Amino acid sequence: MHFAWPNWVNGSEGCNFMCGCYRDVTWLTLPLLFDIANDPMEQIPINTSTKLYTDVKVNIQTAIDQHKASIDKNIENQLSLSNVLWKPWLQPCCGTLPFPFCHCSDPQYPRLY
Repeated sequence: MHFAWPNWVNGSEGCNFMCGCYRDVTWLTLPLLFDIANDPMEQIPINTSTKLYTDVKVNIQTAIDQHKASIDKNIENQLSLSNVLWKPWLQPCCGTLPFPFCHCSDPQYPRLY
């Protein structure tokens, strides 16, 4: 089920360089649902007035609501700036020198450089 649809470059199924998750999409009033067993390229959406669409949408929305209710609001955002910045001091080091001067070698694999 698609709640948003990409704003493709006219005449294509792609973006100019990179598709942005929130910037380059149109948020849909009625989500699109596809029968991927018979339409794996998602070319023909299921008609929103059918019982199949209604039943699947209700099941998916119920699962979404249950998932959202289970999320602990006190957990720090995994994608916060402090969590996505590279932390060199957390890199593994099997040598005796501190990072970035340490190196690891496995006798099973010869050095390639």
